[in-house]
Amino acid sequence: MHPVLLFTALLVSADAATTYKLGGPRQVVAVVRDVGDDHEVRVRMLPVTAFDDTTNDRLNRLKAEQYAMQGLAKHLTREKNARFEISGGRVLTSAKDGKVYALTFRVPRKNVVLLRSDAEAPATKSGRVRFGFDTPFLTRKRDLIDTGKQLGESLQTDLELAEKKVTKKPATIEAFLLRVAELEESGEKHWKRLRNDVTTDRFLLSNEREEALEAVEAQEAVWVKFLTKAAKKYTKDLGGDE
Repeated sequence: MHPVLLFTALLVSADAATTYKLGGPRQVVAVVRDVGDDHEVRVRMLPVTAFDDTTNDRLNRLKAEQYAMQGLAKHLTREKNARFEISGGRVLTSAKDGKVYALTFRVPRKNVVLLRSDAEAPATKSGRVRFGFDTPFLTRKRDLIDTGKQLGESLQTDLELAEKKVTKKPATIEAFLLRVAELEESGEKHWKRLRNDVTTDRFLLSNEREEALEAVEAQEAVWVKFLTKAAKKYTKDLGGDE
């Protein structure tokens, strides 16, 4: 082949995109291609809509990032038990697009490492993420359980952001305790909505419903404990009861 034609063919091949219909309750589609030195994954999925706009957006981004890694894993190997570790991944765009949620994720190809079976023991360093293609990840039960996990993390993030504003001034403590009350109220509504989604999901088998509900209730209990601990800490600082 002529050198110019060969170079052109290589460029076309490098930019070629592969589409993976991952499916699941969110009807996930991932499009993977190489862009320069990066792997790029574009994800489209049915969004979370059960909560307020801020919470929905946060959960959708978390879910879409996870689905991007699922798509990348499926693209990189057909081995069922293969695991990868990445660092330096970044979200380029993420937003509602009509009736779907879309996200574009990139990671340097050199930062995607295939792990050997004996490489699972060392702890993952900060900033690195391990993942592999996981079929149960795309089931209704798993989606509901993960939503509970992400909801708890979202609420905890809001609480931690509020706590960072606390100083020794009583006014900042009062403001924090007010925020605690707000998060308690909104959290109760969110957990109630999620529990209702689990109990009314007619596509779940009875044992799946029980397992999902048990997991969600456990996640809610962790959040309540975390919130209560923070409230007691600062109530004490204001001279309240321990």
